[in-house]
Amino acid sequence: MTDQDYPHQQKRFFEEYAAWTAVEHTAPAKLLTAMPAFQLMAKPMDIPKSEPRPVPITQQVTLKKVPVRPTPEQMHDRAAVQKQALEDWRRQRDKLQGKLASADALR
Repeated sequence: MTDQDYPHQQKRFFEEYAAWTAVEHTAPAKLLTAMPAFQLMAKPMDIPKSEPRPVPITQQVTLKKVPVRPTPEQMHDRAAVQKQALEDWRRQRDKLQGKLASADALR
């Protein structure tokens, strides 16, 4: 394989190809070396001493009161407040949609 045979190939490809063929021709005895001998001896381990844990502070428990079922008058009042909040929200929404509609009409 030469540069003239394949002009579209990059120069570094040919360099790598030549290097690989050089590796193929290396004697197997030079490629493999002796495996290192491992020492399987137990070594003393320094176990870190754990620090004494502080004594936990006693926690004060606060009990929540169980909610009492609201009376019918409270239910009526809550419903009225929620209806008023819904109406306010609808008015704000309609006002905002009216502004958006008029802004779109100006375009």
